[in-house]
Amino acid sequence: MHVILMFLVSLAYGIYKQDLPAENEKPRNVIFVDMGYCNTQVAAVAFNKGKLKVKTWLIKVIKNCTKRDILLFKAEAI
Repeated sequence: MHVILMFLVSLAYGIYKQDLPAENEKPRNVIFVDMGYCNTQVAAVAFNKGKLKVKTWLIKVIKNCTKRDILLFKAEAI
């Protein structure tokens, strides 16, 4: 599920971005980061006009995410 979400985000970027390089030029590399409730996802994608290539992706599940959220809440409250 998470991989599909990152793919859809990169696909939407490629569809709406108008100034992508042509297929015979060097691709534009873009990194997408999604920091969620209990996990962080990162995807590196190369774009050319009309195509995209997912170079790599990573999902990091954070244990004890409730403790992390309490710490973030306290830090923002200061």
